[in-house]
Parts: sequence; C-alpha cells; structure tokens
Amino acid sequence: MPGYEPRIFFAYCNISLFNQNFELNQILNSIHPSWRSGVLKYRRIDDIKLSILGRLLLKHLLRKAGIEKYQQMYFSERGKPIFLNLPGIDFSISHSHAIAACALGIHIKLGIDLEYLRKIELSDFENSMSPAQWSNILKNENPEHEFFRYWTLKEAVIKADGRGMLIPLASISDGTYITVNEDLELQIAPMEIDPAYHCHIAHTGGKLIKISNMTPHYSEVLYPF
Repeated sequence: MPGYEPRIFFAYCNISLFNQNFELNQILNSIHPSWRSGVLKYRRIDDIKLSILGRLLLKHLLRKAGIEKYQQMYFSERGKPIFLNLPGIDFSISHSHAIAACALGIHIKLGIDLEYLRKIELSDFENSMSPAQWSNILKNENPEHEFFRYWTLKEAVIKADGRGMLIPLASISDGTYITVNEDLELQIAPMEIDPAYHCHIAHTGGKLIKISNMTPHYSEVLYPF
C-alpha cells in the first residue's frame, strides 16, 4: 500500500478520445466476460464506451497512486464496488452524455457524480429537494443548472456513504461539510470539468490530485479488472 497520507486522485475523459483510439468490438472481445456483461447492460453504444472509459480511468489512477497489484472487483451487499485485497482503497466512477470521470481515494471514503446539463421535467424531482433547495431551483434563471448542482452533490454523498438509497435525498443539505451520521462527515468538492456539466466529489478529507482529460491507450484494456 502506498504512503499513509490521505489522497484523492481524480481524472476524466471525453468520449471523443475513445472514438479516436479504440474499435469497440475489438475491445469487447478482449475483456474479461464478467466485465463484459456489466458493460453490455447499457443499451446506448455511447454508454457502453463511457463505461469502458470509466474502468480505464480507474486503472490509470491506480497506477498513478503506485498500485500495480489488485484483484478482481466485486460488489458489496449494498452494491458498492470494492477490491478485496485493497482495504484502504475506495473509488467511484460516473459518466454522463460524453464524459466519464473517476475518483480514487487512498485511506478515504468518497463518491463522485457527474451530470450533463439538460432539460428535464423538474416537477418529477421536487420530493428529492428540501423546501429551500426547491425554492432556489425555481427562482434561478437556469433552473436545470441549479437542479443538477444539487443533484450531483446529493448523489456523490449517497455513493460515499455506500449504503445505497438509505439516506432520503431531500435530507441532504448543500455546503462544504455535510454530516451524514455520527460516524460519517463528508467534505464536498465541486469539480470544474466542462461548462456543460456539474460534477461533485464527496469525501472524508485528503489532498486532491487532479489529472485532467486522460487519453487512454488500447493496451490498458487488454488486462482489465
């Protein structure tokens, strides 16, 4: 395990880099069947590509953190992906529209969420917001922009908590620090990726190391998790 200083590694990648460097069918034929089945649960081709990019980002960040040996990923009872042989490691992957992003925590719990800013039926999500948050959304000149700022923050907190949807979304406040329960206090870090996206990392504290716009290589796909 690398040094004991809590650290967060972050990277993202646009799908255009995938299209320039990879041929999808060749990749799907190369990867482990257990990973392939997870990738193919998506219906949109772009979502399949983004799922692959998310895993490549994770491999890239593990290498940046000095971690070369890891076992097959598996999912906890709550659905959180973990490595059996890396108890001090936490990670989270998110993708939306044309960008995949990944955060890797060393001796840190974390979660990441990324959303493309788009028109939605806002009324479907009123119950996910506190009264004050909902009021701020409706008063904003760009309601969807404000909605996704709250939404990515809340989803990042849910992922960092790791228990699934046990936390009511409306109960998650916005701010720099959020207390989930007596055992978990999270810091909130908005990540600047692209003006058309909102992205947040919720984490238990540590030095942030940002690696922008990674360009993946085909060799990284041949021996996936």
